[in-house]
Amino acid sequence: MAVVTAILALAPSARAEEIAYSQILANPDDLKLTYDYARQEARRGRLQRAASSLERLLLLEPEWDSARLFYAIVLYRLDDAPGAIRELEILRLRELTVSQRMEVERYLALAKRRNATTRGYGSVSLGARYDTNRNLAPDAEFGVVEGFEVPLDNQKRDDGAFVSQGSLRLEHSLETGQGDFLFAQADGWLNEQFNVNEQDFLAGRAEVGGTFYSGDFAITPFGFYSTLAMDGDHYLDRYGGGLRLGYTLSQDVTLTAHGVGFYEDYHKTSTSSVGSARDGGLFEGGAGFEWRLDPYSTVTLAAAYLGKDARDDSFAYDGVRAYLSDLTLIGEGQYVLGELTVWGIFYDAPDPRYDPTRSREDFRLKARIAYGVPLGTVANWAGGELPYALSDITFQVAGAYFYQDSNIANFDFDDFSVEGLLTKRFGF
Repeated sequence: MAVVTAILALAPSARAEEIAYSQILANPDDLKLTYDYARQEARRGRLQRAASSLERLLLLEPEWDSARLFYAIVLYRLDDAPGAIRELEILRLRELTVSQRMEVERYLALAKRRNATTRGYGSVSLGARYDTNRNLAPDAEFGVVEGFEVPLDNQKRDDGAFVSQGSLRLEHSLETGQGDFLFAQADGWLNEQFNVNEQDFLAGRAEVGGTFYSGDFAITPFGFYSTLAMDGDHYLDRYGGGLRLGYTLSQDVTLTAHGVGFYEDYHKTSTSSVGSARDGGLFEGGAGFEWRLDPYSTVTLAAAYLGKDARDDSFAYDGVRAYLSDLTLIGEGQYVLGELTVWGIFYDAPDPRYDPTRSREDFRLKARIAYGVPLGTVANWAGGELPYALSDITFQVAGAYFYQDSNIANFDFDDFSVEGLLTKRFGF
């Protein structure tokens, strides 16, 4: 949320035309012009010019709280944590709007943590989900078993669930002068269905690594372990490592690439007798970019190759995945996130349990849209005010559509879902 707010703070004002510095010199008493010039320069990445203009403006109009908050954010982005703290502490004594007070407290906490050698971040989410086809029943009336056409149980079961997730990340700065740091992160997910119990799951993941900077490059090697339990049975372990790369092409465009390899260790459960036949390595490699179209909208596009080995070739595959998203900020901490992911999965050999003559080929699509808003903003709309500890909790509602089309009719399905989450973020 802090990143979201920072971008909003640098958004252009109603004044659309470019402002030259000569105009500032010619109109030193036009404080609105100076403010718009500072926003313009910050938006273009010229943060030092923006800070200088805002400093002069506040000497002339020290009671302009929104300008002082903007100045504090610019100082924070310039890595001047003491300066940001100084300005934010001044604002704490002022009569501010609810949204301004939320930003002051958030950036004050961020600035105090920025210079800490070791720091931590985390989040906890609680909510509910509803699916129209939680058991992923096939669309077709007939499928194949051991090569013979048979009627399928295509009874779709809608169901609700309690969902929760949590994340904790620790970072430790290295004394390299480049901003390098080491990190350790743990994530967990819980899904408890009301009726379709075979879709209950509990998952966890731990990752350790480091991020190292060289010019415009960011290099992140990492290792991880994850585990998954389905309906109370231990189902899958994964362990491996990889490398993430980032290259800042411009202030608005970042190129990304990644490669990761890991081993999958499956276990038999009460609902799956396949077990170790799926065991084997999986490699994923891909590239993409993040493009900030304007201060309100960021587009991400990425593609990857997937290569899976298995003891039984009918579970081995090659595949491709493409991902597209757009994050749009709409003010007062609100956002809309749209995501589209498509997969093409091509198995190496036929699975004799279904069709001994055809290797399975799947096309998958998942589309999702989410809207989020801080509870403090909602309270403000209602004319009220929440304590800071509650006001920065984000409520998110999302809708998704998941579809799979396979050359084996048993695996054709679709599912619509809606989800509501409350998320509390914290740092220390």
